Amino acid sequence: MAHMLDFLFRPLLQLGIPFTLIVLTALLSIISTLATKYFTDQTKIKEHRKKIKAQQKKLKEARDDPKKAMKIQKEMMALQSELMKGSFRPVFITMIPFLLIFSWLNASVAYVPLMPDQEFPVVVEFVSGTTGNVGISSTPALFCDASSKEIVAPIEHDYLGKLKDHVIFTCKGELGTYDLKFSYNELSTTKQIKISDGQEYAPPLGKASSPFKRVLVGNEKTRPFASWGLPLTWFWSYFILVIAFSLLFKKILRVV
Repeated sequence: MAHMLDFLFRPLLQLGIPFTLIVLTALLSIISTLATKYFTDQTKIKEHRKKIKAQQKKLKEARDDPKKAMKIQKEMMALQSELMKGSFRPVFITMIPFLLIFSWLNASVAYVPLMPDQEFPVVVEFVSGTTGNVGISSTPALFCDASSKEIVAPIEHDYLGKLKDHVIFTCKGELGTYDLKFSYNELSTTKQIKISDGQEYAPPLGKASSPFKRVLVGNEKTRPFASWGLPLTWFWSYFILVIAFSLLFKKILRVV
């Protein structure tokens, strides 16, 4: 499935991440709107909403009559329950395409790729109180600033955030996929990295077992619309676009 999504959507990335997000969020929104239009009883939903609005008005007027207010609340709850049941069908229909496209976006546009011959940090974090030296090894095509470093105390990194006891290696290399091996005493852990001249990367975060905590590669988070004055991550850009397109298509297609 991942390969099929790549085949369908990766060509969009040639036009940039903002364009990719706009196209895919518009696609998801139109699917959701059409599913709502054709798999729900729009007339019944409109009637229920009118009734609920009328009941809310009655509830305000019955504030001084607890028994009457309770009766109105029960009627409102029954209407709202019916309304929710009628909304579930389009949710089930659209759930799979939404999850698939969201997963593909998360794997494809969430981070800035590591570029050839461009330095990037690799952080190895340890459980608190770990001391000693950590070794790093890979192929000759990947160069790192040291073969081993001493574990240092926690710090606040510029864009990697809070780091516990850790070491930071600075690496760079040619195009390709590499396995980095980190050694501590007789224990070791590995992390795959990808250096690309396109929008491709390996997941930056890798979990590891004690005394290692995690390995974090310094891919920065993308901010697709930063040049437009909106320094949001891809997730918030996606979230806002889906809402905006959904409202637009609902208005055009007269969907409630």
